Amino acid sequence: MAIWSFLENSEHDFSDKIIVPFCTYASTYREETLAKIVELTPNSLHLQGFGTTGRNTNGVENWLRTI
Repeated sequence: MAIWSFLENSEHDFSDKIIVPFCTYASTYREETLAKIVELTPNSLHLQGFGTTGRNTNGVENWLRTI
């Protein structure tokens, strides 16, 4: 919610910015969270997002190489 409030704030213009979303989560809302970031920043370039649970870092290195 804090990120959504920040992105919704009209003081910040994310037009033509590169957005690289990543998050940790404890439930099944990863895809919804990443989709909401794209929805709130429609005029930005969105790179592939990454989400993981807890302290799990599996896949981070591959994701970073991809983006």
